[in-house]
Amino acid sequence: MKYFLVALFDDQSNSTIQNVQRNICRKYKLYKSSPNLYIPISSITNPDVEKLDVVISKIIIPYKKFKVGLNNSVCLSENSSQVNLKVEDKGYIFRLARNITDTLDLHGFNVKSDNDNIDLRILLANANHIIKKSCNGGTVSIDDSLSKDDFFKFVKVCRLELWKQVSNKKEMLVKTYNLRDY
Repeated sequence: MKYFLVALFDDQSNSTIQNVQRNICRKYKLYKSSPNLYIPISSITNPDVEKLDVVISKIIIPYKKFKVGLNNSVCLSENSSQVNLKVEDKGYIFRLARNITDTLDLHGFNVKSDNDNIDLRILLANANHIIKKSCNGGTVSIDDSLSKDDFFKFVKVCRLELWKQVSNKKEMLVKTYNLRDY
């Protein structure tokens, strides 16, 4: 079975991203694929859940709640099926993601992640023909009147969760790892 380690936002940050999601979905007539907004850190295939819980708990101990930067660009996934909000490629979250994937790999877990190229994104919606045509392999601006630097926003990550891949939402959550306050 496949498990996912994801970063979740606090309520205020979640509403900020939902506003961006709503605006993009209206502008390009997209269908929201998931009500939960999250950043996927890594995926683990067939782990021993108890051992995984112990290892992740030890990794998370020194980490505090942190902010993630978002810029004025929306991009498509590799297969052009999903619309993603790109997380700025610097800061605390990349160090945390690299630390988690490397440590889990050292403990013998089957972790799927490119260690050299950590690409963190927030899934907003499923892509359609309109946004695929607008994107042309690049990115699309969220607000055309603002530059990339003027739109720059921060959202706060408050916890990590371990999810399993099932269709029932109630059975999806396996464990929550709260980050320390600063």
